[in-house]
Amino acid sequence: MHNYIIDVTELSNPCITRNRGKEAATKLAKYLDQYIEIDLNRAELVSLSFLDELICHYIKLVNNGNITFSTNDKKTELKLARIASVRSVTIHCNNSQQKGYIVSPVREDMPTPVLANSKGL
Repeated sequence: MHNYIIDVTELSNPCITRNRGKEAATKLAKYLDQYIEIDLNRAELVSLSFLDELICHYIKLVNNGNITFSTNDKKTELKLARIASVRSVTIHCNNSQQKGYIVSPVREDMPTPVLANSKGL
């Protein structure tokens, strides 16, 4: 088994939209049964929909697989945590201080809508 560290911008640039996430996952499928670390640090923007589709499509293609994300951006890690919660998947992550930790799933509930009457309108 080999270890591959892949810059996400080699899979897609920019890293936005579900279609680009699906394309990135398809490119990763050739690493079946390998350890893959996807480095998200060089991407200017990584959207939630891109990450969600990349993860979901990759899991479908390879029946799970060994994948770890590397990011030092707290917002990107929060996106991974939301996906872990919604999709009930285990996501591994590396950052500058920790290696191979499991991202804790986080569910962000929808905010309570502000009604016109509550604003005194």
